[in-house]
Amino acid sequence: MSQISKDNLEVETRITQFGTSKEYLLKPISLIHESPDRFREICESCSQDQIYKWLFTKRFPEGYGLENAKEFFLWAQDGWKYGTHFVYLLTTQAGEIVGSIDIRSNKDLAESGYWVNSNHAGLATNALSKVAQLASNAGYKTLFAQVESKNTRSIKVLERNGFIRDDKFKVNENCDYAYKKML
Repeated sequence: MSQISKDNLEVETRITQFGTSKEYLLKPISLIHESPDRFREICESCSQDQIYKWLFTKRFPEGYGLENAKEFFLWAQDGWKYGTHFVYLLTTQAGEIVGSIDIRSNKDLAESGYWVNSNHAGLATNALSKVAQLASNAGYKTLFAQVESKNTRSIKVLERNGFIRDDKFKVNENCDYAYKKML
């Protein structure tokens, strides 16, 4: 596996919400300044029932709090700083954080994961499409994602983006399936 340069990844781009013409921004977290408001926005989204249920129940049984959001934000910024993983935030035009999608590796095989605030549904498919395009342009060969079998909305996002089920990529015991996309 070859190492990936972040130079082709660190770009801001527009994402259109499915079913509307409303535009959002897909921004590398490296371009967003740390602040209590950013932590609060992440915390509010990650505390929503569906996001918390699928992603955080087992890791944070007491709930997803501000400290968890701050740790996520700092971990994500470190990824860009050291070139180890690349987190993008989905924001409104006004800059409010409403989702996240990432590439978790600096090798040509990488995992991707995402969440979107339920008040801004319809962004995950287009965001994943854009991130896959950025990843391909940067030299990634394969993206994979892991998902629970009952998370049908996330499975549909993957399938709409051409991911196919391939459970040999499943490494997370909390997930039932893995999907891959050759870039």
